[in-house]
Amino acid sequence: IANSTTMTTFDNELNEIAQGFKQNIKVEDRKYRLKTYKDCFVGSEAVDFLITSGQAPNRDEAVILGRALQGTHLFEHVTRDHEFKYE
Repeated sequence: IANSTTMTTFDNELNEIAQGFKQNIKVEDRKYRLKTYKDCFVGSEAVDFLITSGQAPNRDEAVILGRALQGTHLFEHVTRDHEFKYE
C-alpha cells in the first residue's frame, strides 16, 4: 500500500510530465475518414515525445504513462471510446 508521501510525489511528477506534454505535443485539427476532429493529437507522436524526452524508456512504458495522464483528464480520445495507445 502506497503512503500519502509516495502518492504526493507521484502526483507531482505526473503534473510535471503533464506540463511538458502540453507544451510539446502538437495539437491541431486533423482529418480522419472524411471527418475533422478539432484540437487533437496523434497518440504515436505523444508516445515518441514521452520516450525522447526521457519520461519513458520504451513504447510500452510510454503508453502506460500516457494512460496515467489520460486518467488525470488532461485529454480524452476524440470519440471518447478508447484509452491512450500507440497509433
